[in-house]
Amino acid sequence: MAGYVGTKAVLLSTTAATVGGAASVGAGLTVDNDGSTVLTVDRATSDGTIIDVQKSGSSVGSIQSLGGRMLMGTSDCNLFFNNLATRIEPRTGNGSLSDGSIDMGASNSRFKDLYLSGTMTGGARISMNNTNGGIYFGTTGTNGGGGFGDNGAIARAASTGYHTGGSQVGDLVIAAERQKDLHFSTSSSSSGGVTTRMKIDQLGRVTKPYQPCFTARSPNGGSTTNGGTDSARNLLFTAIINNNGNHYNSSNGRFTAPVTGHYYFAFNLLWDDSYNGTGFFSILKNDLHHRAYAYIQDNGTHAYGYIQFSGSAVVQLNANEWVTCYANIPGIHVGGESNFTGFLLG
Repeated sequence: MAGYVGTKAVLLSTTAATVGGAASVGAGLTVDNDGSTVLTVDRATSDGTIIDVQKSGSSVGSIQSLGGRMLMGTSDCNLFFNNLATRIEPRTGNGSLSDGSIDMGASNSRFKDLYLSGTMTGGARISMNNTNGGIYFGTTGTNGGGGFGDNGAIARAASTGYHTGGSQVGDLVIAAERQKDLHFSTSSSSSGGVTTRMKIDQLGRVTKPYQPCFTARSPNGGSTTNGGTDSARNLLFTAIINNNGNHYNSSNGRFTAPVTGHYYFAFNLLWDDSYNGTGFFSILKNDLHHRAYAYIQDNGTHAYGYIQFSGSAVVQLNANEWVTCYANIPGIHVGGESNFTGFLLG
């Protein structure tokens, strides 16, 4: 080891050397060894700075001991090598926790590839600063970097038709792997797994197994005469064909909206041939507002026999508002030929 210790030149080249206490080395220092540890710097008993790196007498960085582990960096930009937890942590200059204050890279000084084998957790957002930046899920392709079709992916279209036919610049394209489906899932529970609420299969067919819908037939639930209802009233369709979500109530004839949205409703009613008169049939919102009409005017001769009426409407409903099918004259046939149906459009 050649250099100056204090004001005297020394040469330590063939044997191990230990320098205790303060020492000043001028004119440069070279430490050279072959086959074993070259330099050991030991801070006895306490934590603190082991090596202070300076420029013109001012510190520009340090290597410290913190809890018997290594802390290195400058000012409040430091890395703590926490071997007890097997991780590297950002820390301040005195070793305190540094949460969300140190960046890696910059907009004009970026790292290239990052390889992870576990979970990436972000506290704010993930920014893909690229004309076709995206996230790819899978292992196909060079270094696991296959494109659309090879892997599931979410990405921006950089040009017309990019990633998928019909896309325009700036469109967000979401795709499953080839011959796989897209599942959109949620959970109403605070624990456990999620449930598929909508699925787009590989041929583009969309299914929504929890979409509110119903079909019911056979209006009844009140007094009848000659096979038909005998008064003007909301019709109670008692034979339920399907009732997804149980939002139709056969005891009061109401479909109650579970969520705010636009709904489609339709009725198909058979007027019994034993009745005559003039009146109408309609879809009511909250028992007040007519949304669809079917009108009958009979001369009393029953010349037409049984008459089939139908009507439909798109109705905007807020959550917990309801719709019924109303007849203002008697005579709706109580058999299965009369029905009421509806479903959520969106």
